[in-house]
Amino acid sequence: GLRRLVLNYGKELRYPVTKEEVLAEVKRQLQVSLEEENLVMPANLTMCGEYELPLRLPK
Repeated sequence: GLRRLVLNYGKELRYPVTKEEVLAEVKRQLQVSLEEENLVMPANLTMCGEYELPLRLPK
C-alpha cells in the first residue's frame, strides 16, 4: 500500500497523499484503471487514519 513519512509521531503526513497516487494504488492492487473523475476525493489526505473513498466504476 501507500506509505508516507509522518510528523508528530503518527498524526500529520509529511507529504499528502494525492488522488493520482490513490488511483495508481487502485490500479496496482485491483488491476482496474480509473479516471480521476471516478474517484470521489475532495482534498489530498494530510492526516494518518483510515478513509473511505468512493470509487465510481465504469460500466
